[in-house]
Amino acid sequence: MPAGGGRRGSMMRPFFSYYGAKWTGAKHYGPPRHDLVIEPFAGSASYATRWDCPNVKLYDVSQDICDLWTWLISCDADDVARLPDVFEDYAEVLALPRGAQLFVRFWISKGRAEPSSTLSPWYFQWRSASDCRVWGPAVKRRVIAQKPLIERWTIERKAWWEIEVEEAHCRKDPAMGARQRKSASGRPRTRNK
Repeated sequence: MPAGGGRRGSMMRPFFSYYGAKWTGAKHYGPPRHDLVIEPFAGSASYATRWDCPNVKLYDVSQDICDLWTWLISCDADDVARLPDVFEDYAEVLALPRGAQLFVRFWISKGRAEPSSTLSPWYFQWRSASDCRVWGPAVKRRVIAQKPLIERWTIERKAWWEIEVEEAHCRKDPAMGARQRKSASGRPRTRNK
């Protein structure tokens, strides 16, 4: 990918809803300035999806987020297609393999910082909608269509200060600001030129 933009002239959409995601704000951050994009607080990887980045390293301290992304990156279209279109009982969600279960749990209740532990009223209200408001066929179609675009992505469970220094566009949360860890030379650990 040339520095400064994605591959297709259009952007991916979020793979799942996550509390604190920067999907709306990511358009104001500007395109990546390097082929490699690092998201040190992966969550739903809003920056990388908004800018359609093909070469991404995700990091997060949440085991759930890491397991979810590991499943998303490594599953195939048939794995997604085989997931039920609707759920009547939460036990059906819990019966799914861990990665798929975590993925669905973020869709059955929106904007959460952890996977849902119930089928939310919001899910029941909107599950027959034809868009991606909650889990359903439209979500499956979106994910299946976007799956090839994340084949080079990786996820690793690390805190932001444990990430190795390398030349990349590092999408840091603006709130991190002054807490950014410095190297022995006094420079930030990640370079974003």
